[in-house]
Amino acid sequence: LESYRYINRSTALGRKSSINILEVGVFEGGSAIYLDKMYSPKKMVCIDYMRAPAAALEKYASAQAAGKISRHYGIDQSDKRTIQEIIE
Repeated sequence: LESYRYINRSTALGRKSSINILEVGVFEGGSAIYLDKMYSPKKMVCIDYMRAPAAALEKYASAQAAGKISRHYGIDQSDKRTIQEIIE
């Protein structure tokens, strides 16, 4: 029941405001795609330590969310300077 309330609150938040999302740890891109569909953010930045692009996310971003989702691979999440440059 508590998780249901949380989902309702977070869904309402996304629909009421214009939000930006930072996704750390893309893996195959499923959660980034989910977040985009659920919240329709103004902008989404995805970073991952792996250098190889996430095929599903690349396909989705180019077909469904062109210009809205920026993807950055080979980025260490402890590299504060690089992450700051990416999100600015």
